[in-house]
Amino acid sequence: MLHHLAMKFPSPSSDIITIDGDQRLVRECYMASLRPQLPVLQTHNIERQPGSGITLSDEDRNPIVRCDLRIEPVEETRTLELSIGRILKLSAGLQQDHCDVLTTTLTTNANLFAWSAEYFPDVDPQIGVHKQSIYKEAKYISQKKRKLGEDQRLATKAKVEKLLDAGFIVEAHYTTWLSNVVLVKKDSGKWRMCVDYIDLNKAYPRHVYPLPSIDKLVDDTIGNKVFSFLDAYSGYNEIPMATTDMIKTAFITEDANYFYKVMPFKLKNAGATYQRLMEKSV
Repeated sequence: MLHHLAMKFPSPSSDIITIDGDQRLVRECYMASLRPQLPVLQTHNIERQPGSGITLSDEDRNPIVRCDLRIEPVEETRTLELSIGRILKLSAGLQQDHCDVLTTTLTTNANLFAWSAEYFPDVDPQIGVHKQSIYKEAKYISQKKRKLGEDQRLATKAKVEKLLDAGFIVEAHYTTWLSNVVLVKKDSGKWRMCVDYIDLNKAYPRHVYPLPSIDKLVDDTIGNKVFSFLDAYSGYNEIPMATTDMIKTAFITEDANYFYKVMPFKLKNAGATYQRLMEKSV
């Protein structure tokens, strides 16, 4: 693929002027324009390379955010109360007939909203289930327990209790594969708990499931007046693990070992399983 485009234009003096365009830079600028404008700690550095146009430095591609700001609507909104303490926001600029249709649809189907993890519906295993086809020659790997700091230990304990209450995990007494938890600090200062499935992911092949064409998805919106961004939030945790593969997702904590009953993040082929479910649901 060509990254640079040269265009020639005649100047008032009849000389030929060549203008070099950098397609990669244009794409980067376009993607940057879609991101929320957040304050950054450092100034933007721009480097020039002879014959290659202008390129963005590494700092510009990954700016350090000063604070954790959530994306907010740029227009005025009004609240729609579905039940006590459960509200949604609608654009104040909606036409009245559109607003009436949305209000009726949302209030009528208020029971479809999952306000917390324990409200997540279970997907029927006949519709979607995540399986792992381990190589026959693969050897079980039980990772050595890593030490966690006090803050990380407390964050892990809180996350585990939340997963237990939601019914996503159960205690594992006998394990084959065993992985460590990894704590990643968010911009907000809170901890995100992940599981190091790197050894497990190496033990079975990748499922190259065809992803949808973004261009086709955009073209399909033509002619429609309303486009909904409502989706299956935390949809991974709605897909069950195959019964024979649950124990393979076991992970270590300070108090006990647990395994997932539902499909966790960071597993190979999880994206393919989720995409297949979405297409079956259409």
